[in-house]
Amino acid sequence: MNWKKFKIQENKPSEGSFILGIDLGNSSSALAYFDLLRNAPEIIDISGGYGKPAAPTVMQYIPTTKEWVFGEYALLNRGLSGDITLTGLLANLGQLIEIDKKMVNAANVLGIFLKELIGNCKGINPKAEVVGIVAAIPDFMPQETQEELRKAFVFAGFEKELIEFVPENICIFNKYFFNKPYKKKETVLLLDFGGRGLRGGIYDLNDTQIKNLSYLNSAEISVSRVENAVTNLFTSIYMAQTKSPKISKQVKEQISSFTYQHKDLLFQKPLTKAIKLYFTFAYPPFQSSITKETVDNLTAPYAAMFRDFLEKLFEKNLYDTSKKLSPDMINTVVCTGGGFGMVWAKSAVRAFFPNSEVLIYKNVKCAIAEGASIIAANKLDAFKTDKLTIYDKLKLPYDFGFKVFKDGQERFTPIVERSSFWWQSTFTKLFILCENIENNSYDLEFFRRDEKGEISREITLKLENLPKRPKGTLRLAVSLKFDNCEKMNITVRDDGFGSIFKKSSYAQNFQINRQ
Repeated sequence: MNWKKFKIQENKPSEGSFILGIDLGNSSSALAYFDLLRNAPEIIDISGGYGKPAAPTVMQYIPTTKEWVFGEYALLNRGLSGDITLTGLLANLGQLIEIDKKMVNAANVLGIFLKELIGNCKGINPKAEVVGIVAAIPDFMPQETQEELRKAFVFAGFEKELIEFVPENICIFNKYFFNKPYKKKETVLLLDFGGRGLRGGIYDLNDTQIKNLSYLNSAEISVSRVENAVTNLFTSIYMAQTKSPKISKQVKEQISSFTYQHKDLLFQKPLTKAIKLYFTFAYPPFQSSITKETVDNLTAPYAAMFRDFLEKLFEKNLYDTSKKLSPDMINTVVCTGGGFGMVWAKSAVRAFFPNSEVLIYKNVKCAIAEGASIIAANKLDAFKTDKLTIYDKLKLPYDFGFKVFKDGQERFTPIVERSSFWWQSTFTKLFILCENIENNSYDLEFFRRDEKGEISREITLKLENLPKRPKGTLRLAVSLKFDNCEKMNITVRDDGFGSIFKKSSYAQNFQINRQ
């Protein structure tokens, strides 16, 4: 049944209905449902009994039996049965993956994962029916990737139950306000430390209105990179003990599984003494001691990068570059993502914000899934909550460019396209003036094109003292660079005309305030 039919029924979803929120991550995923008896989100343990509510976003194909293995089991069986273990399923969306000499769409593999993931709710109530799903996605997932993700839900058989994709920051704020229903003005730093990177945003909260003041992401510091460092440590220990000049693919996969099983011993609690690890997959098996100094040396570079990330985040004021944001303005730091399960990451945040409340949920990976389930319940009219609105100007809301004559027609040519991040880079376009230039001046008109394709005039820049050139031989380079989300600089230069006319020194700069 389509989720919309549940919404319009007189009998609303009951305790026999599953209203689900999913945090679908590239390295691990979490599942929550909205408990209609308690009127609260509840985490579903999908770890397969391994003690962690979340599970790795991993699928494994066993060629000999033609079976699929899901989550924790896939990682723990790695390297033991000639398997094909598939990781990074979200990152590979839109691509083909070779499985047993056949090319398979990554969305189909992710669909198998989703079917297994959502099937875990049957462990709570085998007769309950899934009536609605909200899936959290990265704050700025491209539209084409979202379409591939939608295909995964179709393949899993949950197309009708899927309500919508919701950005992770909206989901976590729904969780934050659910635990804290009273409203007040405050400034919150939202940090998400996940498999693919660290993301941070500073937000002004005023009732249900949320304004994004700063945003930064970095792939340099990620859970995957820390895990790779641990894998490299274990590899060096293995090679030194076994005196192996190199290791096989099978051993690499076994070391990867060994990392997954033992990384928490290194990071979840501060080490006070050396811990002994048993390399049982080696022949002969051996044990090795890992000291506190070894762990500190391993994490020190990431802690330093963490601090550097936070310092840069406070330098990025989206609205006024002359005003530097300050850590003292932060009332609460909300930490999400599996990376905050590591004690050094918690310490790095608390050291940077000694005067702020640092909120680290008990199951940090699951907090986004809980927020998604709250949104799903609201969509189905099963639970009423305020609609939160985030105002940010990280992306240009329209195409911005000028019109040129091409093939006898006047055509709009964007310099920067809608949904591009203003802070990405400098955007440059070349065009040739086909009109006669009078008095060495020209009115260069800029236009915006909205999502409906409608074009309207934005600004007109008067170009002065242009080089004297015959008609159709004046080629200009127009560059656009943003100071912040409201101020952009446009530079127009002479780009010459091949070997006929060399570049001149002509250049004009314009600063524009956009609305």
